[in-house]
Amino acid sequence: MSYNSILRKEDNTGITGININKDLLIAAISTIGHHILPMEQKLLYTIHYVHCQKTHSSVTHPASFNMAVEHFIPHVGVLVELQKSLGFSDVDMENDTV
Repeated sequence: MSYNSILRKEDNTGITGININKDLLIAAISTIGHHILPMEQKLLYTIHYVHCQKTHSSVTHPASFNMAVEHFIPHVGVLVELQKSLGFSDVDMENDTV
């Protein structure tokens, strides 16, 4: 999933830059999740993952990061994707006690 999340590319004017897509955020969450989530959230994720494997559905992350993380300080360009990926409401995103 994270293999093509950061790519060095040349645009149509010949300028080389770096393209960072939303897969980077998902890969980062998957990587750090098992380190920071409480045991009950890890268990919830495992049950959901096994269910998705059996039903051949896509795996979404049902764990509540609100229980493990007090503040996220992401780059402004990823805030919308962060909100979607973690299931935060608009109030959670605005509240400093998420």
